[in-house]
Amino acid sequence: PYYMTPFSSTKHFGRNLQRVGTMEGHDKVTIEGDIEGLDFTAIYSKKGYAFGALVSSSQKNKANMFAEGMRYGVIERMEDMTDKLVTWKTIERSLKVKFSIYFL
Repeated sequence: PYYMTPFSSTKHFGRNLQRVGTMEGHDKVTIEGDIEGLDFTAIYSKKGYAFGALVSSSQKNKANMFAEGMRYGVIERMEDMTDKLVTWKTIERSLKVKFSIYFL
């Protein structure tokens, strides 16, 4: 878990991209959505542990959820996400129930 999760934002081709965590040293990138349409979430991991994400502006809440999920240790193992044991809904629910964190 992070005390303060690294976060930055940039604009390309008229769309905002948000970086959460770090992308250095990854051995796998898992992509959800449409990269060409700039409507995606890319999750960076190493040895099965998620530690960074690149999120397009249309997926804004995912960037916030990923940041808080990393900060509170809710997001860790990539295989939990790829095997659908952990989904964006379960991350949101865990943060809401355990830590009283709500997303609009």
